[in-house]
Amino acid sequence: MTRVMDAVNTGTGKLLANLREIPASALPEADKVLRAITESRIGGITEIGKPGKPVLDAPVDNGKVGVVVYAGVNAMAAVEETGIKVKTYPISTIVDFKELKKLE
Repeated sequence: MTRVMDAVNTGTGKLLANLREIPASALPEADKVLRAITESRIGGITEIGKPGKPVLDAPVDNGKVGVVVYAGVNAMAAVEETGIKVKTYPISTIVDFKELKKLE
């Protein structure tokens, strides 16, 4: 269903994304943070909606703003696209960040 490697190699493909909601009152501050992230070339934000309005046809609660972000198992989807079989268990557990180790 994804085309992550196409997105990496050509700039056009299909990635997994999630809709997050933030309070509409937080939009000005969130906009500053999101702009700084984009300027840092971290990316990941695809769309910021208007208060209480659907984003990419996804409903958003009143008093909230929808923010669409690339998320999920995009990295593992890219691995799968190269022919390596993987099993993913999205949101199957939570790990304290301090327990993570650099892969070498």
